[in-house]
Amino acid sequence: MVVWKVALFWLGLMFSVLAVGAPSGADVTFERRTWSPVEGAPSSAWHIAQSADGLLWFASPSGLHRFDGEKFQRVGNIYGHPLVSHNVNIVVALRQGIALAYSFGGLSVFSAQGVTHYDKRNGLPPGSILAIVETADGILYAGTSAGLAVLGGGAWKVLRNNGLPDGSVRTIAVDRAGTMWVIVGDQLYGRPARSATFAPVMRAFPSTVPEIARGKLLVISTRGEVVQVEIGKKPVVVLEKVSANFDGVYDGPLSTLWGWLGGQGGLVRLREESGGRYVVAERFENLKNGNNPIVSSLMDREGNAWFGTLNGVQRLRAQRIHEVSVPNDVFMPYVHRGLHDSMLLSGIFAHQIVRLTESGHAKVADLADVAALWRAGPDSVWAGSAAGLFHIHARGVEKWPLPAEVKPGRSVQSIAVDQAGVVWVSIIRSGLYRFANGEWTRIDTDVLGEDGMPVFLHATASGQVWMGLTNSRIGQIVNGRVQAVPADKARDIGSVLSLIEIDGRLVAGGEKGLVWVDPRGNKPMLPDNEPAFRGVSGLGLDRRGGLWLNGLDGIYHISKEQLSAFWSAPERRLKWEVFSLADGVRGAATQIRPLPSLSVAEDGRIFYATNSQVGWIDPLDVRRNQRAPNVLVLGLRAGDKELQPRGKIQLASGTTSIEIKYAVTAMSIPERVKIKYQLGGVDRGWQVPSGERVARYTNLEPGSYTFRVIAANEDGVWNNEGATLAFEILPEFWQTWWFRALVLTILVAMIFTLHRWRIASAAARIAEQVATRLEERERIARSLHDNLLQGVQALILRFSTVLRRLPEGSQEKRILDDVLGQAERLVEETRDEVMALRHQWSTEQIVAQFSAELEAMKPGAKASLTLTVSGNLAHMRPDVALEVCQVLKEAVTNAVRHANASEISATLTVSASGIEAVVVDNGIGISPEVALNGTAGHWGIIGMRERISKLGGLLTIVGGEAGTTLRFTAG
Repeated sequence: MVVWKVALFWLGLMFSVLAVGAPSGADVTFERRTWSPVEGAPSSAWHIAQSADGLLWFASPSGLHRFDGEKFQRVGNIYGHPLVSHNVNIVVALRQGIALAYSFGGLSVFSAQGVTHYDKRNGLPPGSILAIVETADGILYAGTSAGLAVLGGGAWKVLRNNGLPDGSVRTIAVDRAGTMWVIVGDQLYGRPARSATFAPVMRAFPSTVPEIARGKLLVISTRGEVVQVEIGKKPVVVLEKVSANFDGVYDGPLSTLWGWLGGQGGLVRLREESGGRYVVAERFENLKNGNNPIVSSLMDREGNAWFGTLNGVQRLRAQRIHEVSVPNDVFMPYVHRGLHDSMLLSGIFAHQIVRLTESGHAKVADLADVAALWRAGPDSVWAGSAAGLFHIHARGVEKWPLPAEVKPGRSVQSIAVDQAGVVWVSIIRSGLYRFANGEWTRIDTDVLGEDGMPVFLHATASGQVWMGLTNSRIGQIVNGRVQAVPADKARDIGSVLSLIEIDGRLVAGGEKGLVWVDPRGNKPMLPDNEPAFRGVSGLGLDRRGGLWLNGLDGIYHISKEQLSAFWSAPERRLKWEVFSLADGVRGAATQIRPLPSLSVAEDGRIFYATNSQVGWIDPLDVRRNQRAPNVLVLGLRAGDKELQPRGKIQLASGTTSIEIKYAVTAMSIPERVKIKYQLGGVDRGWQVPSGERVARYTNLEPGSYTFRVIAANEDGVWNNEGATLAFEILPEFWQTWWFRALVLTILVAMIFTLHRWRIASAAARIAEQVATRLEERERIARSLHDNLLQGVQALILRFSTVLRRLPEGSQEKRILDDVLGQAERLVEETRDEVMALRHQWSTEQIVAQFSAELEAMKPGAKASLTLTVSGNLAHMRPDVALEVCQVLKEAVTNAVRHANASEISATLTVSASGIEAVVVDNGIGISPEVALNGTAGHWGIIGMRERISKLGGLLTIVGGEAGTTLRFTAG
């Protein structure tokens, strides 16, 4: 054992690391984004403005440019109203619109309602407009070559007798106190609020452009000093040695001050010292370029600073992470908790371990290449490298060499210390070792399979010691021996790079995801809307119980509420937020060593390390953008026509495809904007786009449509009102209602005509069939008359001759007389049939004949017979009437013969909808079998069913003790 004892030094160290102060402004990092003309940004944007709808406007000699949060675009109109000229030099946002000045004279005021162009006809002096300002009371002023002009009553007027000399007013500015400042020549004048008179204040550098910073006017004096000016007070020098024409001081994010100092390196961040002087706090060496000065600035409503330069546009945004300065010799940095509440920084190739301080870092120990640390307590930190194992405490640093069998150059991979104080060490390509009382013991890991070296060791508060290995394997040390956790418990997460215990639950992070290692079975922890948390090599819990992950895609945060819901329902996906490149996180979490890549400080801050950066996030103080973005519809394109979103748009007939361009004015992190849109009558639900902000639709039908789009900023603050666009696609003439009505009328007429033709054709066919049938009937009648009747008559005559010759009273004569009587009756009946064949009976005659037959049956019937006929018989054809009456006659006859009834009634009802007939008796009834199939050897019931079936009807017979009811219907 080697003990380094430098008692006095470490005594001082112990006291110096007792507290880490609140972070100063120095640890706030800023993203500087640059857009060049290649990306559509303007060069030499002399003025920048942000309109009420959130759009950014840039006035430059190359034209008016607009930035909608996604891209720059040169525009030729505002709110659909064309510009007078593309050569613009000033753009100013007004309460109710935008003011634009042209390089060769003239001024326009645009609003959603219209545009007003001003020139000498409206009293505006000729020549270039040099400045435009709208004061708090809504009055518009312009700096012109003729003096200070004011707009009133629709006309411009140059102010006189106000303390200003005649001459060109080249700048106007209004400070927080309401003081108006103008420069005429090289003299600065000021006019207090509610005053009408200007007073000279000081001489200014000839080309200076006054800036309002922190609400006060800053101007460069003739001595090359930045001077802060307030009305009624002596000018105060705040910055010296300013000489370049474009030098200036500007407001920045989080109330910071920034400057362009051509003689001091370009863009710098300034700090205000006691006495009000500004000093350079930070230089951006990569911006040392005197040819790209700042020519205009703007603080947008989200707190970002925008700068127009000679070569493009820049944006400064305060990032939500806090970057930590890393020594230049550190490769693959490593941050971990140290003694007491300090944070230690080391890494591969680092020559020493340092602790982080407010101003940077301070040396802790000259230990090189330390890539494994474990904090065993407030006064105990273990470290490992290829040089050995080290114990850092308040008394010094103790060192032990690695086990003798470990080959030189092989370093410590991971360290963990259990509750008994035993140190567990994983050594690269050497295995797992136990270190206690100065002695090394190699631990058998064969139970874990091939390559049993732990990638990561972790001791939990519950006393467990876990290890993560390659190929989704997890091991546990129990009573000094290694046990394997069943492979299916960790599933396929690749190499296990991090472990954490949350309320007794073990969570493992690996190269392919995150998993809850549960004795009842693995529960993958999957992110919402993403396939997996990738490359998780660091895990930590904040003071609220939220889980933090350092992975390949950034720093993830999962709230305690989300975790609680997951423990109860592991099938649900986790909602998350991420801190990534857009937030200032550079590089990716380490995937081999040093591990872990995330550590939670004593004060609750989340420290992380990537392969190129160390930083921290305060979960209790994450900057949020609470402003919902404006959502705008910029235009509609149909074919080769670009239409402005004013009122309800009518599109030409034949239009089937459109493009709708929209904008979401979230300027901080536009990459994280969430957008939903919907076209009523086409989209069944909200559409979530990706890529450019254009909605495309095809195969549209004529009609009225309403397009709606909503959006949220990077922090999920939604503008649910969004923007809408109503438009109508006019129909072709064949798609109009009147054309369709005409086509429908023609179609109905054609159908009606076709129907009439079919009826006529059917009637003709029926008439032809009837004629044929009548001819056949006449032929049969002739045949009966000429053959049968004539033959029977001849026979009767011959038999009559024979009859006369027979003796009177003989039996033979009596028999022959009966036969002749039957023959004569046959002749009569045949003659009736012949008459019937030659004569077509009507429905009324057929029903009357049936009624007569019923009357003829009454004398021989024991029951009273009644017939009731109702409805219009004209609705029943004669052939149908004949079949119906035959069935009724059969039914009544059966009832008379078999029912033994006292009352029998027949009812016939005829209507346009059909025929209904009923025969009811009060006799002895009928069995169900007979009612269904009739009596064997008899065909009455079967015949009745066949007749009604041919008519498309249905016949039913129901019998009982009260009698029998026969009912049938026909169409």
